[in-house]
Amino acid sequence: MWKSFLSAGFALFLTGCTQIKVFAVNLPVSFAGDKKILDIPYGDNPVQKADLYLPDYIPAKGAPVIAFFYGGGWTSGSKSTYPFLAKAFTEKGYAVYIPDYSKYPPAKFPVFIDDGALAVQHLYKNAKNYGINQNLIAVAGHSAGAHLGAFVAYDAARLPTSLQEKNPVRAFVGLAGPYHFTPSEKPYTEIFAPPENYPLLQISRYISAQPSPALLIHGKQDETVALANTVTLSKALKEKGGIAETEFYQDIDHIGAISAFSEYFGNAEIRMRVFDFLDKHLQENE
Repeated sequence: MWKSFLSAGFALFLTGCTQIKVFAVNLPVSFAGDKKILDIPYGDNPVQKADLYLPDYIPAKGAPVIAFFYGGGWTSGSKSTYPFLAKAFTEKGYAVYIPDYSKYPPAKFPVFIDDGALAVQHLYKNAKNYGINQNLIAVAGHSAGAHLGAFVAYDAARLPTSLQEKNPVRAFVGLAGPYHFTPSEKPYTEIFAPPENYPLLQISRYISAQPSPALLIHGKQDETVALANTVTLSKALKEKGGIAETEFYQDIDHIGAISAFSEYFGNAEIRMRVFDFLDKHLQENE
């Protein structure tokens, strides 16, 4: 279960010294005008917009892309906070697609999950227009965003019928995700109400045979999301014949799992582990 489900600081990067830190990591980050496309609408709701960051070199067949879902306890967060993460990936040749999604209030489960699925569908259908290879899409997320991303990666029923047999998500990277939790306090009991919904939050119930490979990262100093979430998802993926690689980092806390992607404040070991995993699984000839 989730360890102290949400602490007062769970609204990632939005308060106090954490906000200052994110401001600092973004100071040296810049993208040329032709290397970013902001506020791409993927639906009719004003919140359904995404930012796309492109690498300097785009192959003829299109760049591989990471669709990243940020955390914030389903109540907060913004795509505008993550240029530092986009920079880390674009420097390695990946495009980065960061959607905003509906939050509570007023949105409740599964509205934000459906937003995530719709965002990736839009990316897949319009990939060529953006210089993206639609066959090389990975999903990644941190915290609540990892939970959302795991739904997109493994709940095929949320995809159009035409995509259910060939899931466009080639790989999943989860950072400190609450993949197997039961809400126990407000506002989360309200976000996922009624209680009959709570079993539907467990990612393991949606995994089909031969699921997309996953890299699951968790810090041992995480006091917000228990490591058991990562262990449980890894086991469920392996039981279905999937690849599930796990990494537990001794000195990393909940926020450290995402701030690892800052060039100046981050953890190079985590970055390289993620890059190696994606390089392996986002190959055109697979």
